[in-house]
Amino acid sequence: MPFYEFICPGCSMRKEVFAKMLAYDGAVCDNCGEEMQRIFSPVATIFKGDGWPSNDIREKGKYNKEMETTKKILGEK
Repeated sequence: MPFYEFICPGCSMRKEVFAKMLAYDGAVCDNCGEEMQRIFSPVATIFKGDGWPSNDIREKGKYNKEMETTKKILGEK
C-alpha cells in the first residue's frame, strides 16, 4: 500500500496517509477541518542491468573496450 501526501490550503499543514491504491478519496485537515489537496511527488527510479545508458557510461573502462571491439569488427580505426 502506498503513502499519499496531502497539504491543507488553509493552514499549510502536511499529512501522509497510508491507504490502498485508488481506495482513498481524500483527507481532512486536523487543524482547521478543510479538505486537503493531494501532493504528487517524484519517485526514485533505479535502472538495473545492462542496456541503460546511466549504467553503461559509468563504467568507462567497459564502454571503451566495447567501442574498441565494435571498431575492430567494423574495420574502423
